[in-house]
Amino acid sequence: DEGATAEVVFEVTDADGDDVTLELFDNGSAASLTSETKTDGVTTAVVTIAPEFGTDGSYSFTLSATDTNNHEAQATVNYTINHVNRAPISLGYNDFGLAKGTSSEPIDLSVMFEDPDGDKLTYKISTGAFSSVQYYMSGSKVIFYATGSNRTKVNVTATDPSGLSAVTSFYIDCSISGIDNVTI
Repeated sequence: DEGATAEVVFEVTDADGDDVTLELFDNGSAASLTSETKTDGVTTAVVTIAPEFGTDGSYSFTLSATDTNNHEAQATVNYTINHVNRAPISLGYNDFGLAKGTSSEPIDLSVMFEDPDGDKLTYKISTGAFSSVQYYMSGSKVIFYATGSNRTKVNVTATDPSGLSAVTSFYIDCSISGIDNVTI
């Protein structure tokens, strides 16, 4: 799977007891020769497959063993890297203010998230029980309307087609008649 690791262990011996040199060829760039130990004429090699995200597909690697007399043997391993869906990532959003009885400009909710797999996201908004805003959504766009003078926490949830999600939270500070932060 993308983002996971797997190991393949080889034991290499030479009938004449010659030392062997190992070389790895990988057409997927996910496999590497990570360990090579020699004990009593046996060379143990560990090949680690560590694919990055976005590299799903079928690949193969070949481990080549050559002794000091240039005799060569090869072993080829086919492997498949499965796609792994990743959750959307919250990019955050800044708090903002609205005067009671006014509306925000349309806000594109997609700027609050990114999906590492490029999946299309759907959005849901929730506010607390004492909300001072109403909202009107169309696709990924939302307009907020201030109905009161409380500070309201807004939670926006983005969900990918596999059901993985992320939440961005911000506050809308609602004021009365556009007067905000007055000190007497």
